[in-house]
Amino acid sequence: MQIEEIIIFNKSGKKRTLSLQKGKVNIITGKSRTGKSAIIDIIEYCLGRSSCKIKKGVIRETASWYGLLLEHKGEKIYVARQNPPGTQKSTDFAFIQKGITKSPDSPPKEPNTTRKGISDALTDVLGMSANTNFPLEGETRNPLSVNLKHALFLCFQKQTEIASDEVMFHRQSEIHRTQDIKDTLPYFLGAVKENDLALRQALEKAERELRLSEISLKEAELLKGNELVQAGNLIEESKDSGLITIDKIAESQDEKVRLLKKISKLKPENISLKFDDNLEKIQEDIMEIEKQIGIKHNEIKASEKFANELKGYSGIMDLQKNKLDSIGLFEHLEQNESKCPYCSNHLKKTIPSLSSMRKTLKLIEKNLENSTKDQPKLRDRIFKLEKEKQELEIKLNQKRSDVETLFKSRQPLLDKRDKQLRQVQVLARVEFWLENVRLTDETSVLRKDVLSKKKIADTLRDELNDEKKKNKLASALNRISQNMTKWAKELGLEHSEFPVRFYMPLANIMIDDDKGAFSLDEVGSGENLLGYHLVTHFALHDYLVNNNRPTPGFLILDQPSQVYFPKDKTQIKEDMKQYLDEDREQILKFFNFIFKRVKQLSGNFQVIVTDHAEFDDPQFQSALREIWRGKKALIPYDWIEN
Repeated sequence: MQIEEIIIFNKSGKKRTLSLQKGKVNIITGKSRTGKSAIIDIIEYCLGRSSCKIKKGVIRETASWYGLLLEHKGEKIYVARQNPPGTQKSTDFAFIQKGITKSPDSPPKEPNTTRKGISDALTDVLGMSANTNFPLEGETRNPLSVNLKHALFLCFQKQTEIASDEVMFHRQSEIHRTQDIKDTLPYFLGAVKENDLALRQALEKAERELRLSEISLKEAELLKGNELVQAGNLIEESKDSGLITIDKIAESQDEKVRLLKKISKLKPENISLKFDDNLEKIQEDIMEIEKQIGIKHNEIKASEKFANELKGYSGIMDLQKNKLDSIGLFEHLEQNESKCPYCSNHLKKTIPSLSSMRKTLKLIEKNLENSTKDQPKLRDRIFKLEKEKQELEIKLNQKRSDVETLFKSRQPLLDKRDKQLRQVQVLARVEFWLENVRLTDETSVLRKDVLSKKKIADTLRDELNDEKKKNKLASALNRISQNMTKWAKELGLEHSEFPVRFYMPLANIMIDDDKGAFSLDEVGSGENLLGYHLVTHFALHDYLVNNNRPTPGFLILDQPSQVYFPKDKTQIKEDMKQYLDEDREQILKFFNFIFKRVKQLSGNFQVIVTDHAEFDDPQFQSALREIWRGKKALIPYDWIEN
């Protein structure tokens, strides 16, 4: 997938088109603040980045939509995204159209997809299969699904990245990005199979089915137990239960199986539990006697309670009578109900008549006499109730003795019935064991099923073998590293006499000198850093293109000459004369390297360079697409005036 046009529509609907050539180097040169560095931000935004990184200023103030005309395997695809309005960081309004012949002349009237819709569609266009990187066992991060976003880390080098001594790839300085690159690069290099996710899902299913089959087999084996021991135990149980009476011991498994098969055909004696006695009637009588004893017991308790209460009442009454009799005062006083019988003072309330008092006293005497007469009657009643209770208890004991006798007479028949039940249970276990012997035989269906599913799972594991993946990745990185080493020498970079390699744990380069390995942050000057960035990216893309990997076929480089020409001194073409010839030759050497690499890829790779520098070199001039000086820039001057 390469870029044919970068398109901007202003708020009036006017179109600005930056045309590019496929399979070639495309250079846009110009002075500062003309929009060169915004090229990467516009392309990345149109390809589905979540936030718009185009800086506030003329571009954001004038644009309404940004678009790209892409080409992949002969098909043109137009994608566009709305410029975020106001202070918004992004918008989900997007547009995509496939199978067109040219880009539209006006902005979309309405969106037909979303940011994610563009990313998903282009992921499919590139041919990225459903693929997920699964972390190694023990790692806590989530699985990562490979998509266009991860491929774009390999396609951009902003001016802050192209000569960085810390990071090699676009956005690698962001949190977790190095890990994302490490997780997805093996897929892009072909170390992970295209159908890796499908294979993993198939393996999960096969392992799940294998576990279920193994559980079924294990359950059958556990129920069967150890065949010889279990068979011997069942034969002994058959003898103990009276099913068989043999003395010869079966030694081999076959002998035991044959004997158990004979036992399984035996029929236990049918025992009928019918008794000619009145046990049930006696048990009913016992329940009735126990009920009557309970009634007698309650009556005795009630009578004893009443007798105790009566005795207490009589005692209290007798005590009060004796107190009144001992006074004897009322027998000698005249009755004057208005005077106090003790002090003769006049009373406001009259006292009861002495005759009334005497009547009350007589009533107390009579009640006391009656209660005294009732006590012997209560004692007689309690004695009678206790005697009746004793007679019932004797009768109850006799009935219980009768029940015990009847149970003893029934025991032989009950023993026969228990023996029959035990024989039935033994026969059931024998039959069940015989069935499981067949199930767990070497040629049984369950064992065959387990072996078959294990073979399927093993085949899938072999397909997904991490060791194979590591070996394939190592092979790819070795080939890439060989080109890195060769091209570093070609550019005359410092340390290029030593092997240069791509080091996956850091997603960066390492150089192996006589004293050991050292990393990018130790290579030295900006010229070296630029050179090692270029050889790494071109070696990587050379491998991707030649192996038909599903990645975009372009690389965008922003300000590669900055390590030689400060931005404020590269205003116009004539200014180049003031720089040393050796610096001019050195930067041209890097551009020639880029031209050479693109030419070797036979039109299958595109490079876009945005830079301040401009050279009279014919090859450089042939690659110039636009020069942004004077009033020429990414945003037309009349858009700004209006």
